[in-house]
Amino acid sequence: MEDEILVFSSYVDDFDYFNELKDLYNFSSIYNFCPEFTNSFLAKEYYTTEKSWYCVINNRTHFVVFIKRKFMRRRLHYYTNCQSTFNPTVLSAYLIMCGDIHPNPGPTSTNTSVNGNSSRSNNCASRERQPGDKQSNLFCVHMNARSLKKNINTQGNLFISNLIKFQEMVYSESVDIMFVTETWLNSNVTSKEILPNGYNIYRSDRSLGRTGGGTLIAIKHGIFISCSQITSIATTNLEAVAIQCTLPNHAKWLLVCCYRPPDSNDMSDLRSFADNLFPSYDKIIIAGDFNLPNISWTDGYYTSFGSLNICSPMDLGMSSDHKIMQFKFSSASKTIQSNKRLVYDYRRANFDGLRKRLIDIDICSLVTNNGTESSVDDDWSTWKDAVMSAVHEFIPSKYVDPRRSPPWITPTILHHIRKKVTARKRFLSRGTDYLKAKFNKLRAEVKKIIQNSRESFFSSLGNTIQINPKRFWSVFKIKSSSGNIPNSVTRSDTNNPGTRLHANTPHDIATMFNEYFHSVYTCFSDQPSPSQSGSSSPLSSISSIDLSLEEVYQALLNLDPSKAHGPDGFPSRILKECALQLAPSLHYLFSKSLRLSQFPTEWKLANIIPLLKKGNKDHVENYRPISLLCIISKTLERCVLNHLSHRIQSNIHSAQYSFVNGRS
Repeated sequence: MEDEILVFSSYVDDFDYFNELKDLYNFSSIYNFCPEFTNSFLAKEYYTTEKSWYCVINNRTHFVVFIKRKFMRRRLHYYTNCQSTFNPTVLSAYLIMCGDIHPNPGPTSTNTSVNGNSSRSNNCASRERQPGDKQSNLFCVHMNARSLKKNINTQGNLFISNLIKFQEMVYSESVDIMFVTETWLNSNVTSKEILPNGYNIYRSDRSLGRTGGGTLIAIKHGIFISCSQITSIATTNLEAVAIQCTLPNHAKWLLVCCYRPPDSNDMSDLRSFADNLFPSYDKIIIAGDFNLPNISWTDGYYTSFGSLNICSPMDLGMSSDHKIMQFKFSSASKTIQSNKRLVYDYRRANFDGLRKRLIDIDICSLVTNNGTESSVDDDWSTWKDAVMSAVHEFIPSKYVDPRRSPPWITPTILHHIRKKVTARKRFLSRGTDYLKAKFNKLRAEVKKIIQNSRESFFSSLGNTIQINPKRFWSVFKIKSSSGNIPNSVTRSDTNNPGTRLHANTPHDIATMFNEYFHSVYTCFSDQPSPSQSGSSSPLSSISSIDLSLEEVYQALLNLDPSKAHGPDGFPSRILKECALQLAPSLHYLFSKSLRLSQFPTEWKLANIIPLLKKGNKDHVENYRPISLLCIISKTLERCVLNHLSHRIQSNIHSAQYSFVNGRS
């Protein structure tokens, strides 16, 4: 009597895989039980031995396979101090179903030392991964968009911008480098509108008044340590943009996107462009639409470099009369790790426990015990140490990655995108019809959920404007030309006019911004200007400002939790949540600071954020500094401002609108 095999899995490909083994192992039949039928089946009588599982149904013996994909799909590691041996049973499919598990993954030979312990074999040592030997495959796409601005007629006579479809394609396909020709863009469309997050855009548009043409290269963050647009050209015979990129292993690449109009009958611009551009690079990648139909790619002068997939634009949701090319190649270098930020995880915070701990500590007594002779800096240091110890105890921290996708790309969507990318890699490596169908299905699902998520995000903005206005106004930042600071910036050299200094590392970039901001800062004299004789002020002098505990408490309650903190590291969210417990001690600090005319040294510091105002993003002269002050120092300033405003309110002219609350 032939044996039968029962497969417990809801994955169709597992069931198909065992069907292929049916003839090999002489199984009479194979049955698949989905999870919803598993519980009812397990009510039957089943047994286990040391070698295998089997069950009895209708007096027939069935071998059982429980598929746990989470573990069975993983490769067994080669451990250095142990050996593993498999003892195949009748059901040898236990091994074959894993795909890449060797029957005996232990060392092929063992050298026994004097003390009897097995030393590491050469086979195991050769499999150790050396640092830096991992190569990352870059996924690149080239397309002729035939206008990113045009509207596409969808189902139900609804129109949607081709730019939205372009964003959905880039984010869903997780493209590393995107080459686009015939963008049809102009200066009215900012780069932030093309891809809001996660990409640096380099483009060459036609001047206003001329339609068509245009080239674009989009590079995902974290691939190169520096990228700079070295040249661009937009003539009647050639349109191109060239980017010089530096990898983490200091290899230099040149990325070029070209478009040669079909009515062009002159190759001189292309030859001149190539002669002036290609001095010495480790790799040069040129993509584009050259409109050279008579060129031959089979005469032996050209070789294929790897995987190249040509697909229809409809497969990716785009509208164009040109095919889309997908290709990948190894960068021979690791991708750059994103700069993760350490933030407080408020979802797991215990604010009730924090409030209770602050009451037990009695921070106000700790500060006052320093005595009246202590400086404001000493009192601030005591206050900060006590509060921060309690905060670290009840509010955990976590590292977060910088956002590299639009706000409507949720973590769930990113998970589906990773599944689709894995399916694409399997399809390209094996090329079976089943994997192709699976990949196309996942691609359609990802496109659909991104479209629904985008529609849901924008439709809910109007309903949440009162609850979360920051979410509403954040959408308009997409229109802004500002973005992340480039990986490479330049500054004019004061010693050699006409030349520019370059900075590529984070330390050098910060130093260059610091030197420039310091150079344009104007130092004022500390001596007061002489008062004019006979001048008098209509305002009475303010000899002192006395703050009340209620004022400090209300100022803490009115803090905006979304504001960034300063060098002290105290978020406004914690100050607002614990306002009742922190108000007495802060009231003591504020009053002492005003009475002694002393300001804590740390409150005078600020985190400087460069903000792009105009022009080229690579030039530091186009940035303006924004200071992020300590939240507690701003709270004191708010209390003082309330006293000053109340004193001078009656003396403000009715025509004064700027810097007046409720008028400007």
